[in-house]
Amino acid sequence: MKICSKCKLPKPLTEFHKCCSSYDGLQKYCKECKSNVNIEYMKTEVGKEVKSKSDKKYKKSELGKKSIDKDRKRYRQIYPNKYKAHMIVGTALRNGTLIRKSCEISSCTGKAEAHHDDYSKPLDVRWLCRKDHRQWHKENGEGDNA
Repeated sequence: MKICSKCKLPKPLTEFHKCCSSYDGLQKYCKECKSNVNIEYMKTEVGKEVKSKSDKKYKKSELGKKSIDKDRKRYRQIYPNKYKAHMIVGTALRNGTLIRKSCEISSCTGKAEAHHDDYSKPLDVRWLCRKDHRQWHKENGEGDNA
């Protein structure tokens, strides 16, 4: 059992999403409260409209879509090797030629990310959780051929 930080009710652990960075491996809000927080955020901050609370279908604004597309194009232009390596890893994961493993540094149970020491070798990856991946880049900077 865990107590939700939002509704303050004790709930079973299955009522909480996983969170690799928290001390117990679970988010602080239960799934229901997190959903409500997300809906409120979508209404106020992001400029998205919510059809209904139970429906949970969101409609992105055209301005938001254009902004995201522009950011993606800029990223592809600035980091073509990184982008290509990311696409190759994604394809390899989908077709099964590359298998996602657990974090190499810590015993974290969260979803591991593919880390490239050298972007010219796209399938030569190390598996790190998000926290360890960020820490590695903070200490070592960008990978080779970025």
